[in-house]
Amino acid sequence: MSSPLPLSSGGSSATYGSAAPRVLTALGAVVFLAGLFVSPAGVWPNYLLAVFGLACTGLAGAVFVALHHVTGARWGNAILRVPEAMLGILPFAAGATAVLAFGAPTLYAWADHATVAGDEILEGRAAWMNVPFVLARAALCYVVWIGLGSLLVRRSRRAVERGDDASKAAAARAGVWFLLAFAPTFSVACFDWVLSLDRHFESTMFALYHFAGLFLSGVALVTILVIVARRQGWLSATAVTEDVLHDLGKLLFAFTLMWGYLWFSQFMLIWYTNMPEETAYYLGRHAGGFAPLAVANVLLNWTVPFLLLLPRSMKRSESVLLRVASLVLVGRWLDLYLGIDQPSQGATPVFGLWEIGLAVGAAGAFVWSWRRTWTNRSTGPSQEPVDVVADAAGDTRFGLEGRTR
Repeated sequence: MSSPLPLSSGGSSATYGSAAPRVLTALGAVVFLAGLFVSPAGVWPNYLLAVFGLACTGLAGAVFVALHHVTGARWGNAILRVPEAMLGILPFAAGATAVLAFGAPTLYAWADHATVAGDEILEGRAAWMNVPFVLARAALCYVVWIGLGSLLVRRSRRAVERGDDASKAAAARAGVWFLLAFAPTFSVACFDWVLSLDRHFESTMFALYHFAGLFLSGVALVTILVIVARRQGWLSATAVTEDVLHDLGKLLFAFTLMWGYLWFSQFMLIWYTNMPEETAYYLGRHAGGFAPLAVANVLLNWTVPFLLLLPRSMKRSESVLLRVASLVLVGRWLDLYLGIDQPSQGATPVFGLWEIGLAVGAAGAFVWSWRRTWTNRSTGPSQEPVDVVADAAGDTRFGLEGRTR
């Protein structure tokens, strides 16, 4: 059977698709540079939001691929190129993260020497929380993510194209290595980049909560990209069946529950213990002008997707999945906005040029990176995944029959 079609063919513009993503990326860069002169305190939190969001997007693709091979799943072999291409944003995110060193004194209390000198808790953390050491840990995280992620993608493609037991076992081992390295490195990144924005806040569930958001939004993004790829003809009709959409819908449904459970668990424990250094985190984000946004956060990430995806037919509907996945992505941005922007905005949320411009730039950077990676990896001789060929012939050994609905 023929391989999935590349994005386009012929001409220099075909290499990276439409110029729109690059224009949006450039627009975001211009807004960022203007913000450095006009309002550094306003632009740096939104830059951090954009960079952390892009890193999470690339990692979500890697986690999706790793879990697929580690669990021995076969249903998604035909769509794995979609999450594999998401890893292409990680080198860009790594470079963008290094720029945060210049904004650290604006973003973090621990990076301001005068503030640290007058705070006993920050003084105690100074050996761990300082700009050179935080940057070194960030660099290590990206080396691990990009290195093991690249290995995972190579072995994943080999396993899907060959379909032999040895290739599948090698892909599963690469998935295990990535997941084992991902857990501690992502936890450190969450603590260093996001949790430390609040001077004294502590939460042992913080990294797990952000993992739930990472994977939920990752599944939503994979769903959107798969649907778009099928509509554009980049993935063959035999590859993206209604059963594949159903599986994506079930994953989306399951992880809305996980996100809701972890959100409630962290909130309930902090509310119950009522410790001032912890409750301040929620008091600022659940009061004043941020109160409606806190409610919307729960609705977009849990309540609305959960209710809409309850019926089996909804999880098999392309149009419903596209809308629900889009809602989840908006919810993910709102969740990060509440966590990252609120400390710099006080009691009144702001949605202005810096928020919109950096969000648009990040979206453009991701789309441009994904299309470039997809095009580069979709050219050359290839075959449909072996499992897709078998399933199209009615072979039930690959799990399309008798699965939980």
